[in-house]
Amino acid sequence: MVYQWVTYGILVFMDIRLLASDLDRTLLDSKHEVSAENKAALEACAEKGVVLVAATGRALSAVPEGVRKVRGMRYIVCSNGAKVFENDGTKLLYERYISREAVDYIRPLLEDGEVLCEFFWGGYPYVQQDRYDRHEAIPGWFLEYFLASRKPVPDMARAIEEHLHEIENINFVFADDAVKERLRGYLAARTDLYEFTSSMPFNFEIGGVGVSKASALDFVCAREGILPAQCICFGDSENDAHMIAWAGIGVAMGNAVPEAKAAAGHVTGDNEHSGVAQALYALGVLPC
Repeated sequence: MVYQWVTYGILVFMDIRLLASDLDRTLLDSKHEVSAENKAALEACAEKGVVLVAATGRALSAVPEGVRKVRGMRYIVCSNGAKVFENDGTKLLYERYISREAVDYIRPLLEDGEVLCEFFWGGYPYVQQDRYDRHEAIPGWFLEYFLASRKPVPDMARAIEEHLHEIENINFVFADDAVKERLRGYLAARTDLYEFTSSMPFNFEIGGVGVSKASALDFVCAREGILPAQCICFGDSENDAHMIAWAGIGVAMGNAVPEAKAAAGHVTGDNEHSGVAQALYALGVLPC
């Protein structure tokens, strides 16, 4: 496929061979579904030989069936790049975990009553049972998804020790800005131990050193014989900014945070109006 766009007055021709999209507030609408327009556009790209990749902060178990059923969806990048699966979910191709030293630094936050800590391992997000039951830090619009996707455990400290060798991601949820800034200070102090990012206004996330959606896509590209310059990537959040900047064509959603928009070469419509499909047609990746 030949793609062309004008930047700084220079005509550039690109062969788009891989499309990667974030899920929440990017490919998915507020119902956590892929719109008919987005699905049709992705499948049209796949028919032209473009490799499709879902790149999400979600654990594998939380990837919606609607995403998995898009024809041509080849890869699932999970937990902000900690794991890469073939789309059927049975074949793990790539894995990067958080170090013990990083987990040890995080342990005191388990006792912080104003912070809910979620640990991802084995393709699932886990949370302490009493915090799952109270869930006071979870915004109402996110609560149904939280309760459906999280697995409560009675003793998180013990569970962490048992799964210390396979922790993919740690997610921190808070209820107000004062807690957010306090937590930001604590986590930002040791970014030598982990990658520190966010995917929503009410959370922070950490992954292993060097782990990101972009690093996982580097693996996919090497496997497929594709260059980053031949990729188009979509996202809306801080955890998408590296991937957006890494791609030959980086596209931020209209509803994206400033960090994602600053990393992008293009801004499309929002996730409620099939912004991914809008961009694929507007930029000429698909014919109008």
